[in-house]
Amino acid sequence: MYGLAGARIGYSLASSTYTSAIASGQNIGMVSTISQAAAEAALNDPEHVNNTVNLNDQAMEVLTNGLTNLGLTYIPSQTNFLMFNTGTFASTIASELENYGFRVRVGWGMPYHIRVSTGTLEEMTAFITALEEIYTQLPKGGTPTTFGLNRVHPNPFSSQCTISFTTFGREKTSLTVYDISGRKVATLVNAVLGMGDHTIAWDGRDVMGRRVAAGRYTAILLQGEFGASARITLVR
Repeated sequence: MYGLAGARIGYSLASSTYTSAIASGQNIGMVSTISQAAAEAALNDPEHVNNTVNLNDQAMEVLTNGLTNLGLTYIPSQTNFLMFNTGTFASTIASELENYGFRVRVGWGMPYHIRVSTGTLEEMTAFITALEEIYTQLPKGGTPTTFGLNRVHPNPFSSQCTISFTTFGREKTSLTVYDISGRKVATLVNAVLGMGDHTIAWDGRDVMGRRVAAGRYTAILLQGEFGASARITLVR
């Protein structure tokens, strides 16, 4: 609780053996002199520490009670943050939360979980209210349209095909075509896309505008931690 994340300050209590091992893995000059001064001052300010711990306990109670009332499960935490299961693609909920002014973290191989840190009591109440509004607006059942490559038409094609796909949240998206050897042929999409259905056309040309040879190709869609692929056959 004496750690200062913003100043990159942390503490450890260990034997001299472990302390030496930890120290051997540290880079030189990781902590500034200002951060060191703040760390020493924090050790001599128990009143602020106690106030912060009490605030965190109250804020965590607002957060966990709010999640429970929304029917959302969470991983119990002894810190000032926790992970909760969104019940759907976390990127979708995170994208919507950003529209309400809340930025949260997703990732770590947990595509349905969001990490949220505690704030003031007013902020946590507003956060739960935003979540409630977001889930009210989700499609019936609380699950958005499934992410993926939906259709390539016509397939096989000779002059142009249309690729239909669905994304789940406002995040960087790429749709790339590769040949049978795994070489990149064309990048059809490389942009931030929101949740919903999209279509893009491919005219059988590479990134230089040259007509590619007849054969089998693979379209790969990537967004966040998710990916999908589809085979495309070009005939001449």
